[in-house]
Amino acid sequence: MTHDELLIHLMVLKPEETIETRAVKLNNAIRAVVELHKPSGGWFCDACANPNDEVIYPCPTIRAIEKVLA
Repeated sequence: MTHDELLIHLMVLKPEETIETRAVKLNNAIRAVVELHKPSGGWFCDACANPNDEVIYPCPTIRAIEKVLA
């Protein structure tokens, strides 16, 4: 799935879905992202780190989620 397709998929309710089942799926998707972007040793984001750079936690992904949920 492309990035644009994923964005559309997040917004479209499938005919067989209820609002409640959709809400659970979206919650699970956000939880999966948060689980990936966890702090390593309390300082760096596991998912964002690469061999040449370590990203301080909270990373931009976690900050974006926190901003929307605030």
